[in-house]
Amino acid sequence: MVLMAMIACKKTAPTAPEVKPPPVINFFKATPDWIYYGQESTLTWSVTDSTSLTISAPGFSNSDATTWEGASVSPDETTVFTLTATNSYGSVTATCQVNVNGPKVEMTDGPTYHTGTIVYFTYTGTVKSVGDFTALNVIVTLKLYNSSGQLLCTRDSEAWDPRPAMKSMAPGVEVLWGIVFRETEYPGVSNAMDRNKLEYTVTWDIPASSANKRFLQVIR
Repeated sequence: MVLMAMIACKKTAPTAPEVKPPPVINFFKATPDWIYYGQESTLTWSVTDSTSLTISAPGFSNSDATTWEGASVSPDETTVFTLTATNSYGSVTATCQVNVNGPKVEMTDGPTYHTGTIVYFTYTGTVKSVGDFTALNVIVTLKLYNSSGQLLCTRDSEAWDPRPAMKSMAPGVEVLWGIVFRETEYPGVSNAMDRNKLEYTVTWDIPASSANKRFLQVIR
């Protein structure tokens, strides 16, 4: 008699692939999250287990922020920024908002003209209320420098034309301003100044407390 042993073969189930989670965004914030037009806000974040990071916003191109520790932004209007963190297992996003208010100043070189023997050179532009900005006594001050950075003269829009519209600004309002320099007051300035080194400042009062002034300085 021949005995034959039968051995049952147990099949081993295949090992399921390890599933790891996508990145975790611990925080994404703007500091400060409320700025005047022309100022900067700093975006910072903390992300775990990501291989790449990008930051995007309307009007801004996508930026590879993988190696960044933070980013400075100066949006023209209230803007929502999106941080996208990615790894091999997926992507996650977080947003933060930078609120922009204040006077947006636009300036252009005005005409140079003569009245008799007096030479005038001018600068004109607009001031626009951005966001929910409301102000009193808005004044634009312009400083002119030579190519060495030496201050040649200073003059403000109130000295030229204290327009009533500049005395009170509400959201969405845009007003014209202008500054005139007389060659007799500032001899040789029109020839000595460097038009790439203009500096202008906007000064205004807060309606709730006209004794407290806020300043916004923009370098052109």
